[in-house]
Amino acid sequence: MSRVLRGLGVLVLVALGIVLYAMCIDMFGGYPQVHSELLTRVAIGLLIVGSIAVWAWHSRVSDDDDDFD
Repeated sequence: MSRVLRGLGVLVLVALGIVLYAMCIDMFGGYPQVHSELLTRVAIGLLIVGSIAVWAWHSRVSDDDDDFD
């Protein structure tokens, strides 16, 4: 089960990386009628905030693991 979850996690991260790359090269920024430039900036901001949250959670979990060494 752990291998399956790890594989799914890798696939999700690869897909997220492709989407992030597409946003960073402004692939979705050419549609002013739907305010895509603003949506791209909001999406990158949300990714940054999400990344900080994952980093903070992981560092808290890592600190808890060090107590058992």
